[in-house]
Amino acid sequence: MKLYVVFKRTFVFSFVFIALVPPSCSAMFDLTPSYRSTLFQGFPQADQRDWSSRFEFQYSAGNGHHALDKNENITSLFNAQGFFELADLGTNLEGLTQATKPLTWLYLRDLEGDAGLMTALGEDSTTGQFQFGGKLFTHQMDFLFQQNIFSGFYIQAYVPVRKVRLRDIEFVHRGEQPEGQDKIDFDNFLQDFDEILAENDLRPLATDYRQDAVSDFVVSIGWQGYDNVSFGIIDAVHGYLQIGLLIPVGRRQDLMQVFSLPLGNDRLWGIHSRFVLQANAFEFVAFGLQGGITTFFDRTQDLRLKTSLDQNGWINLQRARAQVDRGAIWDIGGFIKMDHVKGGFSFLGGYTFTKGERTCLTVKDDNYLKTFVKTEKDKDPPVIVSRDEIANSDQRLGVWFQHVVHALVQYDLGVHLPSSIAPQIELSYHFPFYGKFIMQTDMISGRFGLSLHWDIG
Repeated sequence: MKLYVVFKRTFVFSFVFIALVPPSCSAMFDLTPSYRSTLFQGFPQADQRDWSSRFEFQYSAGNGHHALDKNENITSLFNAQGFFELADLGTNLEGLTQATKPLTWLYLRDLEGDAGLMTALGEDSTTGQFQFGGKLFTHQMDFLFQQNIFSGFYIQAYVPVRKVRLRDIEFVHRGEQPEGQDKIDFDNFLQDFDEILAENDLRPLATDYRQDAVSDFVVSIGWQGYDNVSFGIIDAVHGYLQIGLLIPVGRRQDLMQVFSLPLGNDRLWGIHSRFVLQANAFEFVAFGLQGGITTFFDRTQDLRLKTSLDQNGWINLQRARAQVDRGAIWDIGGFIKMDHVKGGFSFLGGYTFTKGERTCLTVKDDNYLKTFVKTEKDKDPPVIVSRDEIANSDQRLGVWFQHVVHALVQYDLGVHLPSSIAPQIELSYHFPFYGKFIMQTDMISGRFGLSLHWDIG
């Protein structure tokens, strides 16, 4: 990690202030999660000849211990949605009995006129409100292959390999401090909390999370075009448009771990579309606009769901099945570049806005909140409970967004080689300077690309 820090600091101080624009030959794009910054999404291809092939490899790394909350303020890593309400964890938990889950029953039962020790402490006070923090480390390797066919059409395959680690989990009690016997009950609750988690099929709270595997990949078909007819200061215009199938192979979020992240999009199939438009001016200056959107197909799967509107945070004890209508993730951004300003060197400065729309759940589990729904319905007058409303009140399902700035420097080795071979190397930095409901993780990336032209026919 010390080598990473040195590499990161060296790059930031060396390039972030002087990088004005991008390289000209990157087709790489990014399927952005909310736990790190968006990587730069690529440029139109310089080599658009029929039957040209392009290979790209990119390595990215970042770490962070902050998040941005609903008010766009910096907070601890897991606190973007606000304080955890641990006193309410057992509210309406199905199947909770003294025989099946004795510690959960002792501290967290929430029956009319019969509350658990911790639940009672939080009824008329803020006792039980906790702020959770930790550290995130993420590494990603991206592989891309693009094969031009004819008349600007091409096929493309993008495969990311992701590594995510969460560690050094810590918490601070932010509620009112109990006294006397209440203080003893509170301390005992904290001491027994890992056993409460175990009763509900969860690992100990401070367990490190680590996953390393292939993430969701995309197979696309696209069209690219180039027009060198000049008008005004514009020397040429080129760009591409593509659409592809997102194939979910990334591991799901671990439902036995309190703090975990999916490596992909939680096994949801999707459609990914992207465009880039670039205008060249003054021979070496270019301005670009790029954007994309990923939409997802619904899927029914096991989840950890809230059982009360009063609950908040990452800890949900109830497992149930629900249909997931994942909100689309889209981005829009622009860049300015100076291409081959000195030999093979190119520079870029860019900006990307990325937004994840709200995810909606439809409960498909008859056992979820069964006792609570019946109890409320049997009242006089009856109270109708919306199970979907409670499940969808989890703030982690809400809209998130981030504003990211990019700085890149590239060297085109193709200036020293035959025209049929065009390798490039690139270094870039990506910083999420503003956002909502995201982990504020900046990233550094190194990329190598190689274009080959095949004489066919």
